[in-house]
Amino acid sequence: MSSISLRLAASTSRAARYASVRTQACRVQSRALHKRKELSYPIEGGLGKFLPPQTLQMIAVDYQQGLLDRLNDLIRGTALENKSIVQTVVDAARDPNKVLEFNYASEALNNSFFLECVRPPETPTPPTQPRTSTS
Repeated sequence: MSSISLRLAASTSRAARYASVRTQACRVQSRALHKRKELSYPIEGGLGKFLPPQTLQMIAVDYQQGLLDRLNDLIRGTALENKSIVQTVVDAARDPNKVLEFNYASEALNNSFFLECVRPPETPTPPTQPRTSTS
């Protein structure tokens, strides 16, 4: 190989590396569509007599995920795609053509708020026996 070919190959590989680095640096990170938050308490225990485990599973996982899936399907590729749930509610409320987006986002927000506010009942601690002194 001649020296001109080596210099050309070296400069070409440098240019390719530079283009690759530049492309990676310029990539805009977009956040993922809405995802369900994990609860701060275990679903398996339920919420005492208020919500048994199966009902809590249905509300916290199945229903919430269904709302978010439907919302994500509607907002994918739109101006609402990279907005928070709260901002989606606010922006969709102003646009009469975004009724479904508003409904799904507000239902998901309300359900999430409800699930964050409820807590499992505290387990009662066994009463301690008072000490009796023997004199």
